[in-house]
Amino acid sequence: MFHLSLPLLNDSVITVQIYNEDNPPLDISSITTAQDAEQIIAYLDSGKSYQLEMMSADAQPPRYDLVNFKDSIPENIKQIGVSQIVPIPALGTVAPLILFKNSWLWVVLALVLIVLALFTIRLTKEVGKH
Repeated sequence: MFHLSLPLLNDSVITVQIYNEDNPPLDISSITTAQDAEQIIAYLDSGKSYQLEMMSADAQPPRYDLVNFKDSIPENIKQIGVSQIVPIPALGTVAPLILFKNSWLWVVLALVLIVLALFTIRLTKEVGKH
């Protein structure tokens, strides 16, 4: 049994070429891949929603300050599982909140104009007296 280790790659397709030259043909019985388990240590508040972004080109490598807290991190940390990963649906348009229908809008506008006209007439009468 022969094990071949490859460097870390971030590709969707990996091609391995074996140059066997004049040797007897190879019998490849299986190919297996493995990924190291990744762990994240984070303080999560109850009742809040969190998102984990993976495979983003804009992601920056984290700068952990755990070195400063080696003495306060417990030896056994509770691990949580990952629920079903689903894509987040795109935000749809929300219908605007309509307080008044169009017919009520015209009625209110007419009442406002009548009140303004009454105030204008009253003001011109008082100015005319002085």
